[in-house]
Amino acid sequence: MFGLAVILTLMGPFGTGDAIGVAQRALYWGAMVVATYLTGASSHAFCSWIMPEKGAYWKEVLASMLATGVAVTTVVLSVNAVVFMNVSPGPELYWFAASVCVTAFVVSLMLSFFFWNFAGRAPVEVAPPAILKRVPIESRGRLIALSVEDHYVRVHTSAGEAMVLMRLSDAMNETKGTRGMQVHRSHWVSLDEVASARRTGDRAVLTMTSGEEVPVSRTYVPALREVGVLT
Repeated sequence: MFGLAVILTLMGPFGTGDAIGVAQRALYWGAMVVATYLTGASSHAFCSWIMPEKGAYWKEVLASMLATGVAVTTVVLSVNAVVFMNVSPGPELYWFAASVCVTAFVVSLMLSFFFWNFAGRAPVEVAPPAILKRVPIESRGRLIALSVEDHYVRVHTSAGEAMVLMRLSDAMNETKGTRGMQVHRSHWVSLDEVASARRTGDRAVLTMTSGEEVPVSRTYVPALREVGVLT
């Protein structure tokens, strides 16, 4: 913004070079650049806030274009009215106001299109669950399930399995970042790794993507229904 204000001050476009001196011109263009930028950004942020849902994309774009164009043009005309109160600036400045409005429309449309189609699709790095740090490197993969065996927890992954000396409750605390749940007093599963599920009386059995079958006690059957694993 500073660089743009300096360039516009030196060039004196839209009749400002003849209408006002260098010092006044620097104040004029500095105020104009900052005011129009803040106005446009605020207008777009407001429209995004009142229409956050994805389905309102084109409504948001059109609203942003309209709000930004109207708001920025109002600022331009207001600043001109104050600065050139006793000066006749000529029609160039009014053409300038119109060009700012059109530019605001186009820039708002381009930025909205870019952020909607590209910025929102940037890959998000998700840290692996902490429990995998306890597993040998060759057995690290997608976390599938945890099973209690004596004082150990068997960690099942897509790359293999390993025994870890700890309690199941502590192991489950280290699965953050994985969508999972306890399904038995001795078993925890990653819900995204459930290949199939079947009922066996008032209990159930889950078949994991690794091929292992995990029993589900009756206590956890309602919770599995809520997440859609069981019908």
